[in-house]
Amino acid sequence: MKADTESVNKSDKTFPEPSWDDLEKAHEEFKNLEPRAPVYEISTKYIREYWNDAYEISNAIGILLLIWNSAFYRFGRLNYCLIQCAINLHREKLEELRKRDISELREDMKDEVSQI
Repeated sequence: MKADTESVNKSDKTFPEPSWDDLEKAHEEFKNLEPRAPVYEISTKYIREYWNDAYEISNAIGILLLIWNSAFYRFGRLNYCLIQCAINLHREKLEELRKRDISELREDMKDEVSQI
């Protein structure tokens, strides 16, 4: 898919659909400009490594949330137990989604994914 030949409609605006090269360039730019980018990569690696351990996954998600959303958690406490419970409650669905590529996400799946 080329950015100059296809577009994606969002609301009343039309945006060019990026090519894989566009996405790779944007990802590199993001990593160079965003000082928190390594936190995402480390959390993702940790989640992959400890996929079957809800406690460890909740730690990785917690670290990511605390760093990326520090202003939100400044006056409130992050509840790791709730994260663990959500992982355990939705384990089957998470396993199913984990096997898929994010590009397969469709609008009609929004509610299903939002529940998690």
